[in-house]
Amino acid sequence: MIDLPEPKRPLPPPQAYDATQPLIVFDGVCVFCSGFVRTVVRFDRRKRFRFATAQSPFGEALFRNHGLATDSYDTSLTLIDGKAFTQLDGFIAVMAELGWPWRAAKVLLALPRPLRD
Repeated sequence: MIDLPEPKRPLPPPQAYDATQPLIVFDGVCVFCSGFVRTVVRFDRRKRFRFATAQSPFGEALFRNHGLATDSYDTSLTLIDGKAFTQLDGFIAVMAELGWPWRAAKVLLALPRPLRD
């Protein structure tokens, strides 16, 4: 008889976090993603952003709660004022929070959604 692996059990809801501060959940293995986080840390003058890796139990739970795959992390998840952003929309939301001149990235919202995704 062959033992089949048990299916992944759903993770418990993520622990509470301060939703008044933006949160970026990123792929901690991705060099590009880590570089983006370092850039945000550098230019976040008000020190508002918080970070979590997608591979952490907290990050994985957030990915699942927002319907994102947890077998490969091909996007980041940004939570700002209770709203979730992914892909280019997440990047634009982060840049807008950093203030001028980064806020100018909002012009990218003019791109049609298929191009942004």
